[in-house]
Amino acid sequence: MDNCYGSLAQKKLDKQIMRIAERSDILKFLDPTNKFEELQKFIDAKGDYNPQFTYSTDHVKILEEVGLYINKLKAKTLKLRENNEIKQLMLDKCDEILCKFDLLQAYHDQDYDAILTLNTQLFGTIKNYTTLPTDYAALEKRFWLSYQSLFENTGINPVETLSQKQVKELVIYHIQSVGFSSYSIQFGNFGNTNMQVRIGPKPVMYIHKKETYKAFDVCVSILHEVYGHLARYKNGINSDYHILQWGTAYYLSTEEGLAVFQAARVEWFQKTRERLQKSYQYLAQTADHNWKQLTQIYFKNGRTNLETIFWSILRLKRGIQDTSIIHPGTVFYKDKVYSDGYYHILSYFADQVNNNDLKWNSSTKLALDDIIMIWRIKVEDIQKIPCILGASQL
Repeated sequence: MDNCYGSLAQKKLDKQIMRIAERSDILKFLDPTNKFEELQKFIDAKGDYNPQFTYSTDHVKILEEVGLYINKLKAKTLKLRENNEIKQLMLDKCDEILCKFDLLQAYHDQDYDAILTLNTQLFGTIKNYTTLPTDYAALEKRFWLSYQSLFENTGINPVETLSQKQVKELVIYHIQSVGFSSYSIQFGNFGNTNMQVRIGPKPVMYIHKKETYKAFDVCVSILHEVYGHLARYKNGINSDYHILQWGTAYYLSTEEGLAVFQAARVEWFQKTRERLQKSYQYLAQTADHNWKQLTQIYFKNGRTNLETIFWSILRLKRGIQDTSIIHPGTVFYKDKVYSDGYYHILSYFADQVNNNDLKWNSSTKLALDDIIMIWRIKVEDIQKIPCILGASQL
């Protein structure tokens, strides 16, 4: 592989930037400290209630300090003699991190105008994907999986429902299959999240604790979390390119889009698109409605489980203290990256299929295209960086 770094100084700066990027997970700071208490009030009121959330302020005292530090790293990067592709990615990443910390400050101040501006800068604008031209038949012919294939060699009978023990065994099997020997599994109450993974050298899989699980849903989650996020991370974990390991700026839609694409291989591509369109519609409606009004919209659409509704709306209203307020800045835009990324990845793979550019043919292979799976990068960056295009399989 060609070396993308121009000097040791650039490599050192890249490591410093990514060390901060790893710690800039804004979601943990936008998680209400009283969410379970408000959930109970919402259920007791049968949905006729606008939750009032509180948030931890532990991060507030360091926001300005970290912002100054990132600006210093950005200034040092600008002074580098190199004018290569990695330098621009480093500068973009600095801007993304600054945007995240500015957004956290805006949420702390409950500055709705700033929240809207920074959310848009970080995640993009609301788009219309209703007329996306995609040949689903060709994609499904090439990529479709039977979910029973995830049970091969596991010793688990793929019946309709699984026990907690069986789910754990299945998840462990597939985590090990992508190359991890060190990991942990945690069961607990994680809201409406069926399963999610914390990426790192020792990944953690969080599984919502239930008595039984639908086998199909478990397989969808495994494809998303293990063969989307974990496989993509594993393919770059041994790289010396820090910015490519942990994610170039604004790569998130590609990351989530690929994970959704993996899950769609058992859910069917058209069905996944329709589900994401409904989610996108809820997101677009959130700006014009408070929590109680959104609840009524869910009711009209046939969704009646109050606990599920609560967690769904919280994803869109997170970071907001008084959810009775109606303002475009009371919407958290992150959920849109799933739709944005999925449509982008659909187009990417459709082009690959049409041009016969994919380098494998097995319809049961769980890993995907050898270029897009190597690094946590935006689709657009693939064509820009020679050292990526020349990379060999890891």
